[in-house]
Order: sequence, then structure tokens, then C-alpha cells
Amino acid sequence: MNLKTITFFITFIFLEFSSKAQEVLINYELIDSYNQTELLVLRESLDIPEFFISVDYEVDVYKLSYKTPDPQGITTLATGAVCIPRNMDCALPLCSYQHGTIASKMNVPSYKSGELDIGILLACSGYVLALPDYLGLGDSSGLHPYVHAKSEGTACLDMLRAVRELRLKVDFRLNDQLMLLGYSQGGHATMALHKEIEENAADEFKVDISIPMSGPYDISGAQTEYLIQDVPYATPGYLPYTILAYQSVYGDLYDDISEVLKPPYNKTIPLLFDGTYSMAYINSQCTAVPNQMLQDSTLQNFKSDPNHKLRKALADNDLYTWLPKAPVHMLYCDGDDQVSYLNSVVALDAFQSNGLTNVFAQNLGMGDHADCVTPALFRCKTLMDETRKLNLGIELSSNISNEEGSIQIDIVGGYPPFDFVWSSGDQTKDVNNLSPGFYAVTISDQYDCTEVYNFEIEDVNSIHESLKKGTLKISPNPSLGQASILNPTINQKVDVEIFDIHGHKVYQRQSLEKHIPLPKMKNPGIYFVQVRGKSIHFALWICL
Repeated sequence: MNLKTITFFITFIFLEFSSKAQEVLINYELIDSYNQTELLVLRESLDIPEFFISVDYEVDVYKLSYKTPDPQGITTLATGAVCIPRNMDCALPLCSYQHGTIASKMNVPSYKSGELDIGILLACSGYVLALPDYLGLGDSSGLHPYVHAKSEGTACLDMLRAVRELRLKVDFRLNDQLMLLGYSQGGHATMALHKEIEENAADEFKVDISIPMSGPYDISGAQTEYLIQDVPYATPGYLPYTILAYQSVYGDLYDDISEVLKPPYNKTIPLLFDGTYSMAYINSQCTAVPNQMLQDSTLQNFKSDPNHKLRKALADNDLYTWLPKAPVHMLYCDGDDQVSYLNSVVALDAFQSNGLTNVFAQNLGMGDHADCVTPALFRCKTLMDETRKLNLGIELSSNISNEEGSIQIDIVGGYPPFDFVWSSGDQTKDVNNLSPGFYAVTISDQYDCTEVYNFEIEDVNSIHESLKKGTLKISPNPSLGQASILNPTINQKVDVEIFDIHGHKVYQRQSLEKHIPLPKMKNPGIYFVQVRGKSIHFALWICL
């Protein structure tokens, strides 16, 4: 048994012990599988560009049942789905996707709802996706504790634990990366999960990046004021959903719902949250102006009393007063008609006022809540890909001596021990006595992931000089129409192409300039910029 095998065996036993110590997984069931053809059809049906989602793996979808505490701390059952790339050739990152507002118990990932498609497509491009249903949804009993931060965090955390345990039953491998993402309520749940991990499970998980999108992080302030103003609101059912959920959690907001809701809503609305009605139907049974369902005295007391019980319950679920260690990238649209963009602005200001430099907020444009989904998910995928440790996940540096014909390499990070196989036949980390020419080394880690690196030993007597590759970048990103490609050291003609989020080419030119200006787009949004030259290929998503 070689060193690499021994190291892998010890690591696996440690992870198995850690997972068994949690003992949260109750049951697992394969509920669907997708081959390459089916994945290509799914990608096309959702109008996703080929270059954005690559179908690198086929995908299996499992339903998990697991144990987690309810808001009162009593162990209960929760469910979720996990999308696993099939026939992995590498250990892959674990991601948790938190879904948006749902009232129907079966409109969830474990019942193959619409948002499951997000997990499937991310999985086929090389991620393991956990998609928790949350408490009170899926097979979980009772009312869903809507936008209750603590139970969102614990239910999603235990889903991650269940996925780790699943490795003892199903053959798949995870590396040490964890990424969190979610939209709408899922943005709130993503922030809650990040907080729960760093404050209560830092010895088990380390977050690499969290990407909450269009979430109500300032639920007691920006979001509540947005919801109770005297104007029509796109989803009025959010108001009674929150009131009923917080009563189930805190228990002291009222003695009877009639103290809060006017007739007939005091009788009709609570019945709609039994888990059999869609959110769209519930919205249709509410007043267009949500506060018109409230008793006048309740609304007045809420507005005037800073210590009102409902206001205090809302403040208990704000998510901008903690100190995240891992980077947070909030994405939003300032035309959002359901979740006020000020949630992200208030949260960013609060984090930065506490000295944090790892929290960011990006405005993706004037789109409403539905329109914002596509650019948010596109930008989210770009951030994930930029964070992801591709293949070995290492930083490699080299020292080449043309005179001595030697190549010395140093490796930082990754999963040692590493094996080395050079095109020269050598199997050592460093090689010597090489003739002028090109050499490749194949490096593999303890998980048998491989990556190839190329080097050149130059003939010191030749007048040939190798092309020195410069660093291409686009700045600023996002831009207000004044972006440029900075090409400081490569003196060669390049082709510049720009595609919109649907994959349609909207711009093309050739240039030898070192500062290549980009055009101001007619429709602001997310665009894909691709630069091709004789010796370079550069691509990046950018807000123009």
C-alpha cells in the first residue's frame, strides 16, 4: 500500500467517523437520473447558453430524509434533494442551494420541483448540490417557519451533514470546498446558513463563498416598510405567512388571529397555509395592499411602538449584525418589486461599518424580482467558477534554468501527496539535464485527480524569444459603459466578442490596442466577453 493510498484511507476513515458522529441521515432514495442527452435538452429548454453550463457529468438525484431540530429544539424530520455528478474523475465542491418562498409542501426539490433544475444543471458542470426543503415543507410536518433565520440555518446545516453521511452509502467524493447560494427567501436562508456554520459548526465546515441573492436581510426595516406601505404589493401573501410563522415560533404575538387580521381574512387566510395551496393562489385571496388585511389598531401600534412584539420578532431575524469570515457576495436588482433592494444596501453598510472588507453587493439592474433571477444566477455561477478549485486546486510556481536544463516546481494547497509523471519519463517533482524543447508534467493528488502543466526549456544560443504572456483583465466590473480590456504586454491582434445572457453575439471587433474600449450596451445587464488571439483565450462575465 503506497503513501497516497494510506493517506486517502486515513482521510476517508476520519470523514466517516465525523459523519457517523452526527447521525442525522435517516433514509435516502434515488428519485431520478439524467444522461447527457437529457441534460442537453434541459439546458436548451431553459435557454441557457452552451458556454455557460457545460455538461461534463451525468447526474443522479437522491431524496434525503434527516433529523434536525425544530424552532423549539425538538428533533424532527426534514427532507431535501441532492444532485450528484455521476462517475466523478475528481473530488468536487459541495454547494447548498436555498430555494425561494414556497407554501405548497410538494413544490420542493425532493418532490422534483422547478428549482431542482438549478441543482441538476450545476451538478452536471461539476458541483455536488444539496437542496434542502426547509422545515414544514416536503415530508416535514407542521407550518413552515417562514423567514425564521435560526431554523433555516439549522435545517440547511443538517442537510449538509446528511449529504456527507451519504458518501458512506453512495460512491461520490467531495473536496474541502463549500459554497452557499440562494434566491429570494433563499437569499435570507443562505445568509442564515452561513451564520449558523461559522458560529456553531466551524469545526465541521468552512465556507469558501456565500452568494445570497435578492434576500430580505433587513426584514424588520427595509423589507417590512416595503410590505406595509399603502400601495399594492406583488405578493401580499408574504405578510400573513410571516405573521403566522412567527406566531408558531415565538408563541406570544397574539392570543387569537382576529387580533391581527380583519374579517374575513382572520378566517380564510390561516386555512390556506396547510401546505396544499400554492403561493400564487394565496396571493390571489389577499388584498392587493397587504396592510388592508390588518386590524387598524394592530397596524397603528406596530408603526408607533418600537417594542411591538411583531417588530421584535422581525428584528430577531435580521441578518446583517454578525461578522462573516468567508466572502459574501450579495446580488440584487434595484427594480425588485418583492424584496426591496435596500435590504442589500443596508446589510452592506452595516457590514462595512463593522470593518468588514469581504462583503460585497452588486446591483444587476432595474429588473423586477422575476426578471432579476436570470442575471443573478448567471453572476452567481461566475463567482462559483472563479472560487472553485479546478482539478487539483493548487497554486504551482516554477523555476526554469535554460542553461542547466532544469525545471523545479513548488506546490501550495491541494490534496497531497502528489505523484508526478513527466513527458521525459521522469517521475520526480523536479527534473534536470533536459534538452531544449517542450515538457509536460502530469500531477495527480490523493483523490487521483490529475492536471497537466507545460513548460519550455529554451535554446540559450537561439535568437528565439518565447511569447511572454501578459495578464488580461477587464476594468471596471461592473461598469457604467466605460469598461476597457487591459492588455499591457501582449502585442498581437485579438478578436473581441460580446454575447448577451441568451448566447447571442452583440458585438465583435479586432484590435491591437493595449487598452481596448468596450461599447456601452443598449440594454444594461450581464454580458459574456471573450478575447481570442494566437496564444491566448480569455473569457469573463461582466456587467455592462
